Amino acid sequence: MVVMPDADTLVNRWFVTVRAMWGDRLADYEFQQLHLPRGTSRGDARRILTEHAEYGLWELDRLTIRRDGSRKVVLRRRIIRQLRTF
Repeated sequence: MVVMPDADTLVNRWFVTVRAMWGDRLADYEFQQLHLPRGTSRGDARRILTEHAEYGLWELDRLTIRRDGSRKVVLRRRIIRQLRTF
């Protein structure tokens, strides 16, 4: 079992307007970056990403395995904005 560092050191979030058209407006995405240390098993990594996808509505944007064996994961989710109806 791998002891994970504090969540604040693993997570980096940022907001970006992606130039992809959704109908007649631009799509806004929120990105979250995770760092999984070298000793993290494949099953633990899958569990962490599954929890983010199910409960946070995140989807996988990019996964990079570094030379030292650690994983850099970039997740994204669409920001849904409410339109005024009056």
